[in-house]
Amino acid sequence: MPLIDDTPKLTLYRDGYASLNGEAYRSLGTAVAIMLLPPTTPGTRWQLLPRKTSAGALLLSVRTDRGASRFRAPALAAALFAALPPTFDGPLYLELVLSPETGFELVAQSCVTTAAA
Repeated sequence: MPLIDDTPKLTLYRDGYASLNGEAYRSLGTAVAIMLLPPTTPGTRWQLLPRKTSAGALLLSVRTDRGASRFRAPALAAALFAALPPTFDGPLYLELVLSPETGFELVAQSCVTTAAA
């Protein structure tokens, strides 16, 4: 039986397509849009800021069947995939970690692969 993952996360594809899972969307509260801000100093992360208006922000498109939300984030994809080999074809999974000062930080989730014995 698969485990239920209730971690708020963003899935990002190389083409800039992005999706927030249901838990992440619920974490945004009444937001209708988000802003993605790049790191400004070494040691900082990309920030995801919920917005109640769409002015200057990325509008969220919600899927009512699973509660997920989709949007386009080409700048985020270009920046993150630039650090990976061109042969990497999988999506990136980023956890939304609440930051009291700004909103949410995007933190890469580690992938652990185990070989069958």
